[in-house]
Amino acid sequence: MKPVVYRGDDKLHELSKEILKASGTPVVITRYSGMPIRYHGEPAVVLHALGFEGSAIVIVSEKLWKELDNARHDLKKMLRIIGVYN
Repeated sequence: MKPVVYRGDDKLHELSKEILKASGTPVVITRYSGMPIRYHGEPAVVLHALGFEGSAIVIVSEKLWKELDNARHDLKKMLRIIGVYN
């Protein structure tokens, strides 16, 4: 099965908003087994929607990846960084 892959910081924002509109909770994963997630060498995150099945890979900027990784234990902070939570 081929992974679902998106590109761009704006796409992460857009997908997260769609998850919230569908009454889900977007969860962003920056590391797997302690290793930074990369997709073909580019910084990436796994976007999962609590309450729904499936996940997507989103290739993001290095700057956004670092901000999300630093906030990885604080869901509200991560959602603020993405721009979907005040």
